[in-house]
Amino acid sequence: MLHLPFRGGSFDSVVSFFTSIGYFESDAENERVLLEMARVLAPGGRLVLETLNPAPTIAGLVSEEEKRIAGHRVRMRRWYDSRRRRLNKEIVFKTGGADRTYLETVRVYEPAELFGLIEGAGLSLTSCDEATDDGTIRPQGEGSPRLMLFAERARH
Repeated sequence: MLHLPFRGGSFDSVVSFFTSIGYFESDAENERVLLEMARVLAPGGRLVLETLNPAPTIAGLVSEEEKRIAGHRVRMRRWYDSRRRRLNKEIVFKTGGADRTYLETVRVYEPAELFGLIEGAGLSLTSCDEATDDGTIRPQGEGSPRLMLFAERARH
């Protein structure tokens, strides 16, 4: 994601789902992801970026849950670290032997921050909407946990 293996201007569109902005530890690396997406867009190309919507995501956070997956007990613990502005999920697989623990962490960007990152990458934001669980796109403001940002590279 930091060094896409394509020449600049190769694509008419770039689509990124599942909150791909924020998984790197530093803001500079996360910004680089957007710069790379912009770099590979042709003039007039469009970016579709799906990411989390901070307020409803944090408000609806399920702090702990346990499931059975493939016969194994899986425990998940979630929390928001407001100091580091990261959403964290610890996943523990209970396998009967040694437990396996994984940590997933993502930097939470407010919409206005994302708008600035998009513009800083040389793109123009054309729309910011919400995505619902059934795949419906609707105007921002209704509280869906996912945002859909649409941007375009200048035609010159």
